Amino acid sequence: MEMKRQMENLLLKMEIFMKENLKIIFFLVKVFLIWIMEIVGNFKNGLINGKGVFKNEKGDKYIGSFLNGKKHGMGKLVDVNGNEIANGFWNLDNFVGKKNVNESI
Repeated sequence: MEMKRQMENLLLKMEIFMKENLKIIFFLVKVFLIWIMEIVGNFKNGLINGKGVFKNEKGDKYIGSFLNGKKHGMGKLVDVNGNEIANGFWNLDNFVGKKNVNESI
């Protein structure tokens, strides 16, 4: 019984810590992502939103619009050598189709 009560107390303390330090935790996650994956752009609630750049672990780079951390809107994906993989409209990380040549990112 004592062990169960200690575990419950520990979980309660962890929950309180998380609630009190949520902004700090989001900030640290953002810094980590920028450092590891080279994410540049505007952040809202710890997720990239609006225009930005995301470079993945393979070196592929997405330049364009984001919504809640996902590729969304106009953008292009290029590989580590700069070769275009996809260029056009994205819907929540899914490539939808080619862009019109008169549109800009």
